[in-house]
Amino acid sequence: MAQTAHSFSEWMVWVTRTDSAQHGSLDALKAAGFTPLSAPLLRLKAASTPDKAPPDMAALALTSPNGARAFAALTDRRDWQIFAVGEATANMAERLGFVDVSCAYGTVDDLAALIIKSKPDQIVHLSGVHIAGDLVDALTQAGIKAQRTIIYATHPVETLPQAAQQALSCLEADSSPQAVLLYSPKGALRFVSLMQEAYSFALAHLHIVSLSPAIDAVLGDISFASRNIAVKPDEPSLIAALELAASKA
Repeated sequence: MAQTAHSFSEWMVWVTRTDSAQHGSLDALKAAGFTPLSAPLLRLKAASTPDKAPPDMAALALTSPNGARAFAALTDRRDWQIFAVGEATANMAERLGFVDVSCAYGTVDDLAALIIKSKPDQIVHLSGVHIAGDLVDALTQAGIKAQRTIIYATHPVETLPQAAQQALSCLEADSSPQAVLLYSPKGALRFVSLMQEAYSFALAHLHIVSLSPAIDAVLGDISFASRNIAVKPDEPSLIAALELAASKA
């Protein structure tokens, strides 16, 4: 029998994305009936300030909520034309006051297709140090002038967040299930490293839900209580995968 939202409340769910991007995720999990736990594995840091602002007539491409937040801190202007890779990024840009936001609702390939269809004169991809896919190359091959500007970086935390440590200490005494949401290969790699260093006993008790197959691949052949992958790389799909995992547990 499928579990109800009431029984979902017994599930403690780690949100491992950066502090700056967690608010919406925590709220979404609460709305779905789960008990969220803030356990960021990466810290957001501004990269060196760009030498100059994007050209006035350029459109901007954002591939993460962190990019939207980092750029908003660099400028008071909110009338840029923005193309966002997914709903979380688009929602963050709108929450920060940007008024012209288009969403690709998918991957970097979907974003490239949206931009190519829209035919802007120029695109500036505002990104972190590490990216998935080469948006600039895809746009350049399609005849669109494009460049990438790095405006932020994420750094792994040195130790497992205190809230996560406390949750793990309860595993043997408390039978309530715990799930871990993984949002990036870099975050997944840090999760594995920290867990294997001091908490390997807990791995088999945790249900893992990854935003994409590339993230799940980082976990290698580690055995968990379950491993689950969202059908699309967006938060509603991630939570849907969590709900499915919880209903089967």
